[in-house]
Amino acid sequence: MIKLDNLGGYKRGRLWINDFPGFESKIIDTIHRTFVGAKEIPRCNKSVVLEILLPRNASNYALLGATFIPLVGGTLDVKINIGVHDDAVLKDNIAFTSDEVHVGIPKEYAFAVMDSVAETLDDSEFPPGILFFDVGAHSDVGSSRMIFSRVTKILIKIIFNNILELSEDELKKLIALELKYILITVNLRTNSQYFKITYKI
Repeated sequence: MIKLDNLGGYKRGRLWINDFPGFESKIIDTIHRTFVGAKEIPRCNKSVVLEILLPRNASNYALLGATFIPLVGGTLDVKINIGVHDDAVLKDNIAFTSDEVHVGIPKEYAFAVMDSVAETLDDSEFPPGILFFDVGAHSDVGSSRMIFSRVTKILIKIIFNNILELSEDELKKLIALELKYILITVNLRTNSQYFKITYKI
């Protein structure tokens, strides 16, 4: 486990690469989507779990993990386990002490993860195989679709890069850079134009 204590702006987290201790959660469904256009990029089996806490009153906490299994072919199959909101409490967490963390990925966050996967893969090459989001935890107050989307994008960048060649400092810099900005798109109804406003979190 790698402690991420210096991500800038009081952001912090924890990262596990092939060494997450694991926990049990209730699985009520699994969503699945196949992405075509995978490139034959040499990659190995890997499992990555990322836990993030942001210095905000809302949208501040997520724990999400995925396992990638490389296969031969032109597709990437993405699967996400859906859990429940009120599953078992996860005591070992970095959320604010006033918040309670439960294991599992609730349905609304699972669909946010899938949307984020689709958006991220649109902008980058990806290898063929299976990408299985099988680990997650959320807090009663601090979790949101936004934070799960952000963590998903970071996970994909870590998993589809040669992470074993990166030092801890390089991993921290990668994660800190991805957390530096949130992109908000606002639709102005008066003229149906879109403006993209970027601001720090």
